[in-house]
Amino acid sequence: ENNILSGLILVLGVLFLFLGFRTSLIVALAIPMSMLMSFAAIQALGYTLNMIVLFSLILALGMLVDNAIVIVENIYRHMQHGAGRIKAAMDGTGEVAWPVITSTATTLAAFSPLLFWPGIAGDFMKYLPITLIITLSSSLFVAMVISPVICSIFATARRKRRRENHWFVRGYRALLGAAINHRLTTLLLVGMLLVGVGMYYRKRGKGLE
Repeated sequence: ENNILSGLILVLGVLFLFLGFRTSLIVALAIPMSMLMSFAAIQALGYTLNMIVLFSLILALGMLVDNAIVIVENIYRHMQHGAGRIKAAMDGTGEVAWPVITSTATTLAAFSPLLFWPGIAGDFMKYLPITLIITLSSSLFVAMVISPVICSIFATARRKRRRENHWFVRGYRALLGAAINHRLTTLLLVGMLLVGVGMYYRKRGKGLE
């Protein structure tokens, strides 16, 4: 429980640092809402809050706000271009709905095979994918339904901040420009990296001791 609280504080700190007060507040509301929905679903299934469930909640904590960040930021972008609150909420959500759904679905698909873990270990570890599936599905619902409603009521068009001169943005743009201007070299380096990882994997063995 203390780890969940610590993780929550860190997530909120990152939100406030990068998104500003109003945006981060709207996004942060996705955390308690998703958690409450997850607790209700977990109890409805007859599961208790054991260590595996709590670990799964900690694991999902950082991912709870991903969908809300994308949707809320896109809603603000539409408002900055002159759209009203309701229209911005509808258009901003609809514009990124399928990418957000697809992103969540791929994450759920990655954890789904753990449901079929055999043996005694599988009896314990099944709580991890079940909890993650419930929690991330709840966060998707909150991001696509509740967050746009909150934005349509409380969001205000914010003034565009000049971030182009930030050192991180300048460095990223320089790196991206170099990669695009040297496309073949970039692809060659990626291919060499993949080959290197494959060779290292074969050399070190395939088991987990």
